[in-house]
Amino acid sequence: MKRNICIILTFDEQTTNKLQSLKRELYAFDIEFKTNHPHITIANYPGIRTNVIKKYVKHFFMDIEPFPIVFNQLKLLNEHLLVIEPIDNPRLNEIYHTFHEAYGKLANKWTSIEELEFRPHITIYFDRERDMKKIKKHMLLHFTSFTGYITGVEVSEVSDGDYKILDRLEFKYKESI
Repeated sequence: MKRNICIILTFDEQTTNKLQSLKRELYAFDIEFKTNHPHITIANYPGIRTNVIKKYVKHFFMDIEPFPIVFNQLKLLNEHLLVIEPIDNPRLNEIYHTFHEAYGKLANKWTSIEELEFRPHITIYFDRERDMKKIKKHMLLHFTSFTGYITGVEVSEVSDGDYKILDRLEFKYKESI
């Protein structure tokens, strides 16, 4: 059983609803999906000790405030993967790079800082068999650029295509002095 621990950034309710609604457009292609949990994965750790990473996540993210992110592009990341990409976001980049200072070497190829493969995105659909260009064309009819908000982080265990949330932290605005 393959087991990975993923660190994912989550969104406010309005952003989540908008992203879930877009994904439901896949029903036009008779595509069923088990989950509709929009997020941006910033780290994927095969086999890391859960208690260690949960403590690090809690400590690292405790002072992070919610921040905006602009989703401006629905695209194929490769011929099998349809995603929504945000425009370059300095706050997201800072969080990603700083977070990986501690456990970056343990991250998988796609989220490792050393591999230079990390591309922040929200996966809409992955399929090795279907014509993804046709699906993308349909989905573009329903997509418009929008601003959303990253408001939390989750530690999730991904195993055999399913996931379980192990810990969740909501970002809070600091009180003004």
